[in-house]
Amino acid sequence: MDTSRIVAVFVGVLLLSSACAGNVGGEVETAGIPFGETVGGIDPSEEADAVYVSDDGEAILTYERTHETPRVEGTVSVEPETGLAYAQYDGDFEAEPGVVGDATFRTDDGTAASSGDLLIADTGSIAELDADVDVEKTGTESSSEIDLEGAFTDIDTAYESFRSEGDLEFASGTLVASGSTRTVDANESALRPRTKSLEVSVVGTDDGYAMNVSERRVVESWETNRWDSRLDAEETLETRFLGAAIEMRGVANGSLESYKYAELAERDVVEYEYDVEYTGVEERVAERLVTEVQSFADVELEGVEARAMADRVAASEFDEGSIALERDGARTDIDWEFELGASDELVLGAVEISESIDRLDDDLANQFDDVRAALETRSDSDLRQAASWNVSTDQRGSLTTIDAEWHSDAENWTAYTQELERNGLAGFVPNRTTSATLETTGDGIAVVYDYETAADDPFERTILELEDAAADADDVVAATGELNELFESAELSQTNLTIDEEGYELEGAAAASESFEGNPLEESHGLALTELHVETAGDSSTVSLVTSAFVGDDPSESAVREREQIGPETKVYMPGEWERDLPEIDQKRVEAFLGTELEESDDDGATAGPLVAVIVIAGLGLVAVYGGYRTIGRRTESDRTETTREE
Repeated sequence: MDTSRIVAVFVGVLLLSSACAGNVGGEVETAGIPFGETVGGIDPSEEADAVYVSDDGEAILTYERTHETPRVEGTVSVEPETGLAYAQYDGDFEAEPGVVGDATFRTDDGTAASSGDLLIADTGSIAELDADVDVEKTGTESSSEIDLEGAFTDIDTAYESFRSEGDLEFASGTLVASGSTRTVDANESALRPRTKSLEVSVVGTDDGYAMNVSERRVVESWETNRWDSRLDAEETLETRFLGAAIEMRGVANGSLESYKYAELAERDVVEYEYDVEYTGVEERVAERLVTEVQSFADVELEGVEARAMADRVAASEFDEGSIALERDGARTDIDWEFELGASDELVLGAVEISESIDRLDDDLANQFDDVRAALETRSDSDLRQAASWNVSTDQRGSLTTIDAEWHSDAENWTAYTQELERNGLAGFVPNRTTSATLETTGDGIAVVYDYETAADDPFERTILELEDAAADADDVVAATGELNELFESAELSQTNLTIDEEGYELEGAAAASESFEGNPLEESHGLALTELHVETAGDSSTVSLVTSAFVGDDPSESAVREREQIGPETKVYMPGEWERDLPEIDQKRVEAFLGTELEESDDDGATAGPLVAVIVIAGLGLVAVYGGYRTIGRRTESDRTETTREE
C-alpha cells in the first residue's frame, strides 16, 4: 500500500462517503445484495408472484427474488403513513476485510454527522503514522490544526531531505505570503544548474513591473564571449530584455549596475546586478499566468473564459515580491515573499468560470453577486485570516520520514459572520467541525474520527459524495440520487455499521416529516402503499407491498385478477385462505436508535415514497460499504500495478 492509498482512506473518512467502510481490503460479496435485485428491479406493473387479499380490499403483493449472495440476511421495513423506515442486515465477506470497527452516520434537522472507530489492517508501505486533525469552521470559530509524523517505505523522491516553512495572511483583499525551502538532492552526481545564487525583487508599477536582479552563475566555455567583459554582458542583457519585451508585447528599459568576472581553474564565474522595468506587459503576463494555471491544475478553459480570467488577473495588483536562492553542492536554499493586492478579483474570476473547474460547484457562477458581497463584508469587518506550515522529509535508504504541521486561525471572525447574517448572506457562514486521529498500532492503523456539518446543503454534498463512492454500483442501489429527496424531508436519519473479521452488521432508521411528498406508486400505478418489507435469507428475498383499496369490499377473485399486477401465474389467496405474518417496525426500537421520542401516527399525514426510504437505508450503509470499497479498492489495484511496473 503506498501513500495514495492512505490518503484515499483518510479523505474518504472525512468526506463521509466511505466513513462506514474505511478501506476494505477483503472482497465484499456484492453482486447479489438484494436491494439492487429486488427493490431496484421491481416494476410496479410487473406481475406479482402471489397476492393475499383481505375482506376490506387490502392486499399484500409478494415478489420472490433469487440472487447470488447467500451471505446477506436481514429485513427492511417502511411504513409510509407513519414516515418510518427501519433496516437491519447482517452479511459476511468473501475474504477477510482489511478494516474492522464501528461507524455512524446521522442527519438531524439540517445537520449531517458521522463518527467512527476503525482499524485498517493492511498498513502497506506505512511503517509508522501518528496524525491529528482538528478543524472548526463555525459562526464563532475558524481554526485548523494538523500534525503528522510518519515513516514510509519505498517512496521515490528526488531529495535526500526537504524542509519548508511559511506564513500566509489575508486581510482586506490583500494576500501576504513568505516562506523558505531547503532541499538536498539525493543524487550527488547529478548535473548541477549553472546559477549559484540569485536574488530577484519585483515591484508593481502603474503599467508594468520594475525588477532588480543579482545573480552569480557559472559560465560555460561556449558562452564565454557573452560575459567576459562588461560590454559583452550589457549586450547579452539587452538582448534578454528585448526578447522578453517582445514576448510580452511591451517595452523594456534596463541597465547593468554592477559586474564582476572571475576566471577559475574549473569554471569561470560571472556576477552581475541589473535593473529593468517592463511597461505595457500586464495583459500578456496575465494571459501567460492563466495558461500556466490551466496546465498545472489540468483545467481547460474556453477562449472567453480564459480571457475573462486573464482580465481578473490583470485587475489584481502585484505590489511587491522577492526571491533569494543559494546553491552549495547538493543543497539549495530558497527564501521568498510577495504581496498581492485586490486579490478578490482572482476569487471572482474563479467564480465566473466555475462551471469549467471540477473542484468548484457549477452553481457558484449563479451566486456571483452574493460572493462579491461576501468579499466586501470581509473587508468591512476587518477580517484577518492567517495560516502557517512547517514540513520536513528525510530519506535514509528505503525509509522516508515525514513531519508536517499546519495551523490557521482568524481575527474578527465573529464580527464577519454576524455581518454576513445581517446582510442576508447567512449561506456563506460555514458550520463544520472535524477531528480525526490516525495511529499505527501492532494490529494496523487505528482511525478515530468525528465529523459534523450544518451548512445549507449538507445533504446534497453528502449525496454527491455517496454517488461518487457508488460509481458503477447501479446493481446495488438503483437510484442513489433520490437520497437527496429523503434527506431534505427526513427529520432524523441514522445508520450504524459494525465490521469485524467475519462480516458486518448494518442498522438504519429514518423518520420522515409531514412535508414528504406523496407515494409515486399510487400516482403512477394506483398502489396505495401502507407498508413495504424486504426479507432476505440466504440466496433469496421476498418483497412484500401492503396496499389499501387494492379492490373493493367483499372482493372477488375476478376483480383481483383485473389489476395489472396480477397475471395468470400469480397465486391469489382470497380472504380466509391465508394466514401470513409480516414484520413490523418496532417504534420503541426506532426511538431508542434515533435517540428521540417520535409522535404518534396521524391518519392525515403525508405518505412517504417507500422506494426512496428504502434507498436511504441501503445507501447510507450498503453504498458506503460497497461504493467506498470499490472506489478506494480500484485505486489500490491501479496503485499496485503501477508500483510493480516501476519496480
